[in-house]
Amino acid sequence: MKNEVSSAGIAKVVSLEELLDMNLDIPSYQRAYKWTVRSVNLLINDLKEIGEDAYCKEYRLGTIIVAANNEKLEIVDGQQRVVTLVLLLKALHSVGDYRNFKIPQGIERGEYLSNEVTQKSIIRNYNLILSRIRKMRFRDKKLIEPMFKAVDKLSFVFVRVDNIAEAFQIFDSQNYRGRKLNPHDLLKAFHLRCMSDEKSVSNEDKMRSKELTVVNWEKRNQKEIHRLFDKYLHRIYRWKLRLPAGSFTEHDLDEFKGIESQWGFSYGKRAEKAEENFQIGQAFIAGRAFFSFVKHYEDLKDELCAYLEEEVKKLFENDKNGGDKIIFKEVMGWIGFRHAWNLFECVCLSFVDKFSLETFKGNYEYFAHLLEWAMIIRVRKQRVSFAGINKYVLGLDEGINVDNMFAVIDQARLPSEILERALPLDEKSLTRNKADPKDYPQGIQQGSSKDNWDRLKNILIALN
Repeated sequence: MKNEVSSAGIAKVVSLEELLDMNLDIPSYQRAYKWTVRSVNLLINDLKEIGEDAYCKEYRLGTIIVAANNEKLEIVDGQQRVVTLVLLLKALHSVGDYRNFKIPQGIERGEYLSNEVTQKSIIRNYNLILSRIRKMRFRDKKLIEPMFKAVDKLSFVFVRVDNIAEAFQIFDSQNYRGRKLNPHDLLKAFHLRCMSDEKSVSNEDKMRSKELTVVNWEKRNQKEIHRLFDKYLHRIYRWKLRLPAGSFTEHDLDEFKGIESQWGFSYGKRAEKAEENFQIGQAFIAGRAFFSFVKHYEDLKDELCAYLEEEVKKLFENDKNGGDKIIFKEVMGWIGFRHAWNLFECVCLSFVDKFSLETFKGNYEYFAHLLEWAMIIRVRKQRVSFAGINKYVLGLDEGINVDNMFAVIDQARLPSEILERALPLDEKSLTRNKADPKDYPQGIQQGSSKDNWDRLKNILIALN
């Protein structure tokens, strides 16, 4: 393997076998081992894919930083990966099909194993890995061969320094200077690789297409692409499935990986026929379609959100409702309203995604009904957090009984079906509890906030 020079020590690329041949140790000051079931499953899936890819000769699995302590090499960064891979090797060997790797004593019997969280995680993850391997080879032992090939392809950047202080200095420096790839960057890389696998396109055309795709991608506002996935697509995807939403991370990539056409699945054939008629939560063909998918939803979201803001400003800032006027810019300065506003944007995007923007604009009832549904929580609650939005959407808020409108839209055959869901919009239902002074930002009077939410309440009642 190739050696490289580090500014604070010697770095070299090593295979997994070379790594485990060293006198590694996991010191007691390391955090507990707690890789999740999802992380382990993703690793196994990745390894199967790597093993099946004849063009992949080496797969780099990050950096391992160690500090020399007498004869031991204490792992400062990489403990979670190393322990998980050791569990994998033991599981492969236990089924009788794979060679027995040498495991360093500091990993096999180290002090870190006394931690209760570590013990539980190791038992759970080992049983999971063993179960998946047994299922792979149940009917045909050859089905497990990609795992063997993948293990032999794994490599690491190995950094060794002479003391703990220097190791942590490198670790901190890497985390400070190194820009972690955004989830949408990882999706870009995945779909570019899928473009390379297209059978019906010549290598020259593939190269030109990929170059053009990358150029066009880099011209886009990367922060806005991240925001599209984080604040809209991921949330809609989760809420339609009646699941809580959070930040869009590398653990959620499967939501937008699509399906590879060569798999031959029935729903893949349907995705091929759909071509670029996208819907959130529905499969598309992995590769070039992803980049069209992103552009489609960027454009749709931008057009929709501009329309929503324009219409809500007309509604809030006129005097039709007996002087109940709200300055949109003012209320957008409040965190709770911004949460409710994003919920309104998301539910409208979900509707438009299903029934079209023209349908939405063509009937003001849809706009009014979804605005009412999204703003009820802002009127009823003194404080609105994103955790509260999650509960509200999923019907877990004991104080407000509403349907999950994302699921309603997803299951509806006709757009008018959403209007059949009654909303608690009478005076009694929208009465708020006594204000909590902590709800008001510094420099804002309680009276002005109360006036805004009373006006919003009156507007919602008037719409109804």
